[in-house]
Amino acid sequence: MKKRTLLFLCGLLLFVIAAAALIYKEGFRRKAEAYDTMRDAAERYSRALECIRNERLRRGIPLSAEDTLGLGLIGLPNSAISTSVGDLEAKRTAELPEMAALCVRLFAEAGLKEGDTLAACFSGSFPGIDLAAVCAADAMGLRIVYSAAVGASFYGANIPEYTAPEMLMTAYEAGLIGSAPALVTMGGENDAGTNMTGALMEETEEIEAVKARLAAEGLAVTPVASLDEAVRLRLGICGNPAAFVNVGGNVAGIGRNAFALENSYGILAPQRIRLNEGSGLMEYYLNEGIPVISFLNIKKLCLEYGIAFDPDRLPEPGTAGVYYERRYDRGLIAAAGAVTFAALILIEKDRKRNLREREKH
Repeated sequence: MKKRTLLFLCGLLLFVIAAAALIYKEGFRRKAEAYDTMRDAAERYSRALECIRNERLRRGIPLSAEDTLGLGLIGLPNSAISTSVGDLEAKRTAELPEMAALCVRLFAEAGLKEGDTLAACFSGSFPGIDLAAVCAADAMGLRIVYSAAVGASFYGANIPEYTAPEMLMTAYEAGLIGSAPALVTMGGENDAGTNMTGALMEETEEIEAVKARLAAEGLAVTPVASLDEAVRLRLGICGNPAAFVNVGGNVAGIGRNAFALENSYGILAPQRIRLNEGSGLMEYYLNEGIPVISFLNIKKLCLEYGIAFDPDRLPEPGTAGVYYERRYDRGLIAAAGAVTFAALILIEKDRKRNLREREKH
């Protein structure tokens, strides 16, 4: 390569870098198309959250010391209905009203529109996102059909005296959300709660007390014997939805295969998947051509959509990155592309000319 061509290439590289920097600098943030609906969902969520917080206190359950924002959804380090370890920072983040805005954005990006049916499988591990998904569906005019599990990981809705299904029912009975759980299960291993701390320690009195109280409240727990039964129960109540939402690690939603962990957040496009005895609802729905929205890796979702992870204070309503989209000057992009393309043509012509000159000699 001749020195002139090398210098030309170096110059082009510098130009591309400078052009990219200029395009980024001149880019601007604008409100997402669903901004107003996102704000609506977040406001619905905040009202429902306050109602749940008040009910928790009314039941004599103090706020957890780890609930630094005082929102009311953080549970215990461990309890009789705990099913697994949990990340405290992710639990606190899942309480934010921005989660309802995120749900609207993801539902819209998945192509959902007013009147569509949305199926959902909720674990008790992220009660904030469970509530946020229902508030988002209400704000968008969607029909949401969801199951709710009793079991929860550490710091989730693992307080035996006030479980995730009851939290959702509190908001429903107050008229703050439009639908109650269509199915209540124990969650945990086989969706039957066999790995709950109380069950593992053979101290099941609290677990049985929870079941009895839920039955008295109209939230009777449906017994489940296997993963296949857990999946079939939910397929039976949800019909043919426009999309499926999975929140947390309920085995019915994620199954036992590695698929859910490898696709742990955001929108998953329909794809052909070889189903087996370990397949959960995520795989079933994708295989049927139905998009899936996964809320499992909360940290990655926050990073991608501009939500502060485990903040020490509540963001001002409507200011988080999730409410905005970045746009770039198309004219600058076109001009930079044209210059780069023209430069590449000149470099190629120069290369061919040099090649002909070498052949002559």
